[in-house]
Amino acid sequence: MLAGELVRLLWDGEVDPLLNQLRQLSAVAREPQENEAANTPGAVLAKTTGYFQNHRGQVDYPAYRARGWPIGSGITQSGVKLFGKRVKGTEQFWNVWAAEAIMAL
Repeated sequence: MLAGELVRLLWDGEVDPLLNQLRQLSAVAREPQENEAANTPGAVLAKTTGYFQNHRGQVDYPAYRARGWPIGSGITQSGVKLFGKRVKGTEQFWNVWAAEAIMAL
């Protein structure tokens, strides 16, 4: 199973097949031990499988795309970066009411 196929399942909203594939991969990978690093294959697969099990209602990407909603974090990250440049730039000093007005924008 290639990562691209897992991405396609998620993109197409096929969460149950995605979870089945992740479980199969988890069965091949050794289960993470209590004292192991969090980045072992078994630990990563267990965490990923748990995430999609717990958030299956939040990854309905076909429905989001049909509504025109963004499914990536790029818009938010761009907004945070722009906010940081505008508000936290060098030689910018704010009082409380002005900072609140800028944050409201």
